[in-house]
Amino acid sequence: MTLRTARLVCGATIFLSGFAASGFAQRRPGRPFRPAIQQAKGATGQQLPEVLLRAVMAASSIRLAGRRVVDQKVQGQLVRHEENVLRVGVRTRIWFPPDSKFAGQIIVDNGTFRWRYNPRNQQVNQEPSQRDDTLARLVGPNNRLLAPRVELADGGMIAGVPTTLARIENKQGATIQALYIDTKTGAVLKRVGYDKNGEEVANYEFTSVNYNPAVGASDFDPPRTGKPIVTPDAVLKRMANRAGLPALTFRPGQGFRLMNSNLAMRASVQVLHEVYLGPSGRVSVFLLRAQIDPARLLERAGRLMNAVSTQVSGVTVVLVGPYSREYLQRLAGSLVSP
Repeated sequence: MTLRTARLVCGATIFLSGFAASGFAQRRPGRPFRPAIQQAKGATGQQLPEVLLRAVMAASSIRLAGRRVVDQKVQGQLVRHEENVLRVGVRTRIWFPPDSKFAGQIIVDNGTFRWRYNPRNQQVNQEPSQRDDTLARLVGPNNRLLAPRVELADGGMIAGVPTTLARIENKQGATIQALYIDTKTGAVLKRVGYDKNGEEVANYEFTSVNYNPAVGASDFDPPRTGKPIVTPDAVLKRMANRAGLPALTFRPGQGFRLMNSNLAMRASVQVLHEVYLGPSGRVSVFLLRAQIDPARLLERAGRLMNAVSTQVSGVTVVLVGPYSREYLQRLAGSLVSP
């Protein structure tokens, strides 16, 4: 992954959150659409619409299986694939049709960890759970609405099920997400994300759904192979050693969990790129032995993103994420060597 594509990794545009561990086109499948939505400020205090409340309440207990189409904008073009989904509450299992470019891959998320099996190398990679928490971030105390505005309309039929369309808008009245919710069950059967210009950047839509699926005893266990599971910490240490850079991580207790790391080149300089899952979006940490203007990493980062730069152990460190500059500076101060 290059710094040029950091917007896809750290959720710089209004990608859709969670998607119950949805798969992604062109890039490795199973990476969820993450919005750069911060905890809402200046909440409107409106009562949460009943259909959205039903969706929030159903998220932890919904039971369904089906097939969905997933589109994501990659290098300016929406790229599509299909995936099969089994979901019970926060637990999800995804696999792909035989004719898919991702055929044979399996993604399991049990609400704590997320495992991805790749048949090419018989390897299982582990990451933190990436369950959908976008809906929860719309809700404040006493079920009050935190989003600036929500518009409701008839969503039509999705997978043969009547839905209600909830358009979540920003303060300027532009739609940032569109949710098509099964009015009876609260399941989100279609989801569309838009960038700051109102262009669609990602979506999924169920083409079939079954609310009473058969569930096997091991469906949400990590896929088993003869090889050990590769953890994010192990990957970081390997990448850091290869680059001759320190394997800096956030001090425990900050609320951030390492997802993955990789090496990339930027202006002929090798960069160690770490991605963390946080309470209000992903944070990218870039380590390099050269000076760099943090603004260069925001050129494609989209709205609600900030970047800060500091020096740690003689290395330039840049943090990019949907948090205030002050908060990112504090995070940078919590980076330590394991």
